[in-house]
Amino acid sequence: MRSRRGSMAISYTAKSRAPLIAAVKSLKTSEVERLLDSGEDINQTFKEHTGEVRTPLHWAVWLEKEKMVRLLLERGSDPNVPDQDQASPLHIAAAFAQPEMMKLLLDHKADVNIPGQRNWTALHDAAFGGATNVIELLLQAGADINSRNLGKDTPLHSAVAQDMVEAANLLLTSGACPHLRNWDNMRPIDIVNTRIAHSRSAAAYLQNEASAIERERQKLADLQEQDPEADVLDLPQLPQNIDERVVKLNATIERLQEFAGVLQKAMDTAPIPLDEELALLDLRLRQLKGLQYRLNLQMKYNSSLAEKLRSVVAQMG
Repeated sequence: MRSRRGSMAISYTAKSRAPLIAAVKSLKTSEVERLLDSGEDINQTFKEHTGEVRTPLHWAVWLEKEKMVRLLLERGSDPNVPDQDQASPLHIAAAFAQPEMMKLLLDHKADVNIPGQRNWTALHDAAFGGATNVIELLLQAGADINSRNLGKDTPLHSAVAQDMVEAANLLLTSGACPHLRNWDNMRPIDIVNTRIAHSRSAAAYLQNEASAIERERQKLADLQEQDPEADVLDLPQLPQNIDERVVKLNATIERLQEFAGVLQKAMDTAPIPLDEELALLDLRLRQLKGLQYRLNLQMKYNSSLAEKLRSVVAQMG
């Protein structure tokens, strides 16, 4: 799971409170029960020497120990306490694609839309990893399909950015809006089209490089044929596996074009949200104002230049 850091304060417990977490990490069920019966705080957080700050429940989910997770939840563990990266246990389970663990957490009132680091939700994590079964579970639990992180990316943006086609298709058929733009003014289809453009540029570069080297090789070969005594340097070598690399790039382009077609079809049928239309109009208005400002500057510069030229002409006369 990617590291995420947020601004929510984390309370640190004293080192004397570590035995419960140690027992959880060691999977000592009876010791966990004993410590809880003796008054240990089940929602305690402890800062490890590695800098990790997690509750016992975080550790149980992280270690994928369903029995321990069930025990802690039944004893009252809060599934919405964040770790040092602002991740709740549900974020971890979603990132690691653990649907059974997630069902347990959701059954014990885990907040399906709780924001993590940079406002990532569990649905962002699931979409990022392409876990369609996890996405379905989260949507059934009421996850906001168009939730935004701090970069204004939706789960659909996350799926598309990682080339998770099945996840993107599931989100689209479940009602994800394909028109929403992130802070970079990119819709999901814009991300795909950018990757297509980059792949085309890379393929063209490799082909041009290969052609240039082949022409040089032919020139040197012709020179050597004309004059066998000529001191010709070693023939330049073609880049390694260039044909294979171009074939792979072309296959990537074809696949991305199909992906873009799916997104475009969704955009053709899905209505554009009013706030998105207003945001787009505002963007265009700001672009026009910027253009007007640059034109005004250019006109002032031209006027000043014309005045100087008239002055020079007058002096010459």
